[in-house]
Amino acid sequence: MILIPGHSGCKVEVIKTSHSSFVRKSTSNVDYIPRLTKQCQKQIEYSKYFDSNYILVPKVLNIEESNNNYSFDMQFVSGMDVITYLEYAPREKIDEFVDSITTVIKSLVKDSKTVDVTDKIQKKYVSVKDKIRPRWSLTNEEEKILDQKIFKNKVFLPVGRCHGDLTLSNILVNRDNEKIHLIDFLDSFIETPLQDMVKIRQDTKFRWSLLLFKGTIDSVRMKTVFAYMDNSFVKTFKRFDFYNKHYDVIQLINILRVMNYTFNENIFLYLEKCIRRHLGGEI
Repeated sequence: MILIPGHSGCKVEVIKTSHSSFVRKSTSNVDYIPRLTKQCQKQIEYSKYFDSNYILVPKVLNIEESNNNYSFDMQFVSGMDVITYLEYAPREKIDEFVDSITTVIKSLVKDSKTVDVTDKIQKKYVSVKDKIRPRWSLTNEEEKILDQKIFKNKVFLPVGRCHGDLTLSNILVNRDNEKIHLIDFLDSFIETPLQDMVKIRQDTKFRWSLLLFKGTIDSVRMKTVFAYMDNSFVKTFKRFDFYNKHYDVIQLINILRVMNYTFNENIFLYLEKCIRRHLGGEI
């Protein structure tokens, strides 16, 4: 059982037949069908791209589409959520997990091309900020600092492929062989590996999946594990110049985008604290 709840607008169900089991992801929201179609195509691409010993992606088995419905079936993975796995994993297994994720991201960077995405970044920021400004409690001065960070410099990023939502909740660990499976791909407004760096640190730095986790865990141990993982990720990511220059901006936009889809007031306030930590230089 996966104990971390998802936030997708789609229906996800495990379907059992007399011969096997598979997962079906579907939507009847006509506005969301184009996005789910892109997500399905991304999963197909990734299942070929990462057909390897260190990372796996469930293969898409079947696609059904009509004017008002879209669904695709994928392989069922007997896996545990990452938080449950990490709570008991020894240090060498935690290191192996981090190495697998960083290997994925480094390979994506290698296959990308550097592109000027300044206009896309600024337009996305303005769009998201306009949606959540009526809800936030940031002061005028804090908003001014935020604006300055976004509009200060041109942004050149590697563009190619990215998972799009590489949080721990979208990773499974196989119960039999401990191999890592990536699930729930998401189309991104910029297909950059920096998005995946931002998303994994959304968890290890800001503990997003821990905030949503419904199981019973040793919170002291998990905070220590997350801090250890975050330090390891940062050590690797800082080898890339684009990360050092632009992580701050992309993470700020990422948190604002998450706030836009957050309707729990306590979580919204927590994300505001994350913004303030960022503005204060704690990245």
